[in-house]
Amino acid sequence: MKRLVAACLMLVSVEAFAMAGAGAGGGPGVPGDADVAAGSKAIADKNWTLAVQAFAKALQNPENAKSAEVYNRLGYAQRHAGQMPDALKSYARALELDPKHKGAHEYAGDAYLRLGDLAKAKHHLAELNKLCLFGCPEYTDLKAKVAQVEAGKPLTN
Repeated sequence: MKRLVAACLMLVSVEAFAMAGAGAGGGPGVPGDADVAAGSKAIADKNWTLAVQAFAKALQNPENAKSAEVYNRLGYAQRHAGQMPDALKSYARALELDPKHKGAHEYAGDAYLRLGDLAKAKHHLAELNKLCLFGCPEYTDLKAKVAQVEAGKPLTN
């Protein structure tokens, strides 16, 4: 009986590990790409305009254009730059490339909350709930923001 329980626990652990890796969105584009690096640095510096420019330029590289993570980062920069329609398009493209991209679901949900569309934000929260079998920061963060909006409290950046 102990062996059966141990085998079941190992199977669950392997499945959880595989699920944790799923939807990571792959790498952030071509390794060593100067535009991706510049965009990442601009995000760290909170220079949203420069980040948008750098990631848009990075996407001109066909290999980067296959990266859900590059689109996610572009959307993140666009959202912080106040370019919500463009951010939502970037998140949608990221999710076309990788429907399990947790970051894109979280950030799209955040964008919809800021636009007053609670239903669409909750859709992304539900997707994260499916993806995060044992919980994940993306789900926890978006859930807290949804609760904040439902309580009538404004979101902060």
